[in-house]
Amino acid sequence: MRTLFGITLLVLLAGVSVASARPQLHTESIGWIEKSDIYCEQTSDHICVVKTSLAYTWAEPATDEEKYKVRSGTELIILDEQNDRAEVAIVIPGDWDQREGHEGELRPYAPCHLKKTGKTPQVVSLSCR
Repeated sequence: MRTLFGITLLVLLAGVSVASARPQLHTESIGWIEKSDIYCEQTSDHICVVKTSLAYTWAEPATDEEKYKVRSGTELIILDEQNDRAEVAIVIPGDWDQREGHEGELRPYAPCHLKKTGKTPQVVSLSCR
C-alpha cells in the first residue's frame, strides 16, 4: 500500500497482470458493514456495491455503535472481514498513470474526499472535483 494525496492506494492482483487489473484507489475505512447489505463482483477486483437503500457501518466488527450511513449503489472495497461484517472503504475512480516516469502508478481522475452530511450517524459519500 502507498499513500498519494492522502489516498491509500491498493492494487489487488489476485493472479492477474498489472496491465489487466482494475485500479483500486480508496478512501480510509468507513467502518464495518453487514455482508448482507452489499453485493460483491465475482472478479479479482474485489469491488462491492451497497444493495440496500441506506446501509449502516459500525465502528468495530462486533459492536452496535453506528459509524455512518452509506447510500445504495456506493462502490466499496473490502479491507478486512470478520464473521458477518466486512471493513470497507469507498472506491475512488482512477486509472494507471501514462506520464513518462510515472508508468505503473495509480492516479485518481480528480481530487476526492469523504463528504459527511446530516445528523449522527452521518451519511458518508465520495466527493470529487
